[in-house]
Amino acid sequence: MNLERELRQLSKAKAKAQRSGQLREEASVCHQLGELLASHGCYAEALREHQQELQLLETADDPLGCAVAHRKIGERLAEMEDYSAALQHQHRYLELACALSNHVEQQRAWATIGRTHLDIYDHHQSQDALQQAQDAFEKSLAILDEKLQGSLPKRELSEMRTRVYLNLGLTCESLQQVALCSAYFKKSIFLAEQNHLYEDLFRARYNLGAIHWRRGQHSQAMRCLEGARECARVLKQGFLESECCLLLSQVLLDLGDFLAAKRALKKAYRLGSQKPLQKASVCRTLKYVLAVVQLQQRLEESEESDPEVAMGICEQLGDLFSKAGDFPKAAAAYQKQLHFAELLNRPGPELAVIHVSLAATLGDMKDHRQAVHHYEAELRLQEGNPLEEAKTWLNIALSREEAGDTYEVLALCFQKALGCAQLAGQPQLQRQILRHLHAVQLRLQPEEAPGTETRLQELQAAGDEDERDGEDEEDDDALEATELELSESGEAGSLAEQLGTRQVEEGRRPLGSWVRGTHGGEAGAGRTEEHQQVLQAVEHQGSAPTFSACSLALCQAQLTPLLRALKLHSALRELRLAGNRLGDGCVAELLATLDTVPGLTLLDLSSNHLGPDGLRQLAAGLLGQTTLQNLEELDLSMNPLGDGCGQALASVLRACPVLCTLHLQACGFGPSFFLSHQATLGSAFQDTKCLKTLSLSYNGLGPTALGQVLGSLPAHSLLRLELGSVATSKSDLGLMEPVVRYLSQEGCVLEHLSMSANHLGDKDVRALSRCLPLCPSLVSLDLSANPEVSSAGLEELLSTLQKRPQGLSFLGLSGCAVQGPLGLDLWDKVVAQLQELQLCTRRLSAEDRDALHQLLPSQLSPRVCTLDQGPKLFFRHL
Repeated sequence: MNLERELRQLSKAKAKAQRSGQLREEASVCHQLGELLASHGCYAEALREHQQELQLLETADDPLGCAVAHRKIGERLAEMEDYSAALQHQHRYLELACALSNHVEQQRAWATIGRTHLDIYDHHQSQDALQQAQDAFEKSLAILDEKLQGSLPKRELSEMRTRVYLNLGLTCESLQQVALCSAYFKKSIFLAEQNHLYEDLFRARYNLGAIHWRRGQHSQAMRCLEGARECARVLKQGFLESECCLLLSQVLLDLGDFLAAKRALKKAYRLGSQKPLQKASVCRTLKYVLAVVQLQQRLEESEESDPEVAMGICEQLGDLFSKAGDFPKAAAAYQKQLHFAELLNRPGPELAVIHVSLAATLGDMKDHRQAVHHYEAELRLQEGNPLEEAKTWLNIALSREEAGDTYEVLALCFQKALGCAQLAGQPQLQRQILRHLHAVQLRLQPEEAPGTETRLQELQAAGDEDERDGEDEEDDDALEATELELSESGEAGSLAEQLGTRQVEEGRRPLGSWVRGTHGGEAGAGRTEEHQQVLQAVEHQGSAPTFSACSLALCQAQLTPLLRALKLHSALRELRLAGNRLGDGCVAELLATLDTVPGLTLLDLSSNHLGPDGLRQLAAGLLGQTTLQNLEELDLSMNPLGDGCGQALASVLRACPVLCTLHLQACGFGPSFFLSHQATLGSAFQDTKCLKTLSLSYNGLGPTALGQVLGSLPAHSLLRLELGSVATSKSDLGLMEPVVRYLSQEGCVLEHLSMSANHLGDKDVRALSRCLPLCPSLVSLDLSANPEVSSAGLEELLSTLQKRPQGLSFLGLSGCAVQGPLGLDLWDKVVAQLQELQLCTRRLSAEDRDALHQLLPSQLSPRVCTLDQGPKLFFRHL
């Protein structure tokens, strides 16, 4: 019977019970509906049925029924990853069971509570959750031994023990209590075998197989999983056998047996699954395995007869393994590619590219010493090219830092990188090198850090204008070339004209003729249904690392050929599609493209009509994949994501392990943003170990949601936080409280905070001021557009800053009520404590200008807007 038919029948039964006023009967149908919906993954709908079940049973004064309903509500909430709410209901279930002296339900309650704590551990990796799980399972086992022995049928007792032993085994495995883990699993399997409990036997064998696999015990893993498959066959549960085949394929992939893995995956696909996400995962893995098998067969055929073809296949295999996260196999493939290249006496630049691939892969394997070896080989092959030498020396320095080398060794590498960057005339690269050096000095040699910081400031001041001029010239050249190519295509569509205005940049490394491009051969032949002008506009960039098609309002019909044309551009690092109409309907095309550009470091999808459904599609497509493993910056701003997107957003964050910058401005988040999936979303934010910049401005969060967000952020790594206009209204009192708590916590390293346009007043500034000495890293503060902040607030800030070893590099108070004359004493504090201050001059007086003249003699005419002294800017007219 299919789902729709069952739902119709149960809905009719429910309506009949309602009409006849049969509360318990109606509650029973709600229970059945909830179980049915949950078995098909409809957890929110199932939760509503169980909540209605509870209300009915409370009205009918059925305490045992209420207890079971609380258990079911807790199970549904746990499936939705709202663990705190789940535990509340499960403990209420336990209380009711104790009040009824019902030992069977008490045993189940403790087992359920333990399972939830185990789920919490899976998401948070909290040792406390593990200990809570172990305690709960042991209490469950004690009730079995002390209260239920002899009072229940033997089979039912065995079934209960089997499950508790299995859960204790899983808990002990996570606690790394190997002997106890093994003992509990043996007991669980023995009881399940003796009593023909095939479902429990399946769970025990499957989980034990997974444990053996994680420990690298492949033969034991395969034996357990084959046993689990037998149980699935006895149960005639195809989806359980499918799960076994899927995990078996992972074991076989580890062993390098791709042909056997292919057979297991095909079996998994044919057996099917109730979970669409798992089915999609099987398809993606099967596609990967088929590609590997095909390439391996071609490699065997060409290895002896055509080493040049074999060399290209090795590169493809290396890229494929690397994308899948199998770095040891990727390194082996690149090493073989290098062997063929040396055998064929390929030119130095080509060998250098292979050494870079090897170095990057070894870095992913945390083998930083060997990575340095290959970077040094690249350096010898790039001799005479100062730009490439600079980048390679920087990579050497960063790898040596990861390897734990001394400061003296690191400093020498950074200095060589800086010297080469100066020779190459690359101020931007020089700044990048100095920033890395400065970070190392702060950690290992702090007395040298101020000198580097000064050099950085000088370089910033001297290089900005020249760099902008140079970029303009490059843009003009790229624009001219793009327009020429589009005009030659013979197509004059509006889309081609729009795309012709986009910037195309050069790549880091010019790829020689030995690299197989994405325009010819099989890749090129598989495309030309597509709009020709789009294809040519995209392909013009060749191996360029940046593609931008922003603010064009391209619809899905126009974006589809664009995204398809971007496929297989392996050098692509930045994809900017802001200001188009991607919507929810084009997410599948976006995912298909992202899957082929694993080196992407920046993705801008802001202002693209992307809704919660689209984000869920994106999250589902990224689940368990390494598609965005290198993504450092993600912009989802100005998309109507809403409060219900928490779980999807959490999944996206987990798919981006090195994310540094996240923009979520104006996404429609409100006071309920964190409520639906607080545990999941909070855990995902806490796990963003690399996050440096987060912008949540223009979302009406209010104090409660803001507090929940801030409580989940990685304070030990986050450097920039944008919280402009997050108040819901003027009556939002207490908005500063969670901010003060965040800044006051130990280990907070925040450098920049924006709280603009939040209806703040002097009282809020006073509270913020008090925590500034506790957060010495904070050097940039934007409080603009808060008209209730007056001169008193400024004076409070300046007085507090005197208690810190350093002031602020920036303070924004434009749009505030700071009114002159401020007085010579206050301006004296401004000069001493601030490098840059933004104010509205219409509120200042002539006396303020006189005070500035007296403190810093300058030629200020009525039309001059700034007062400068060296790198410092003390006053700016907005």
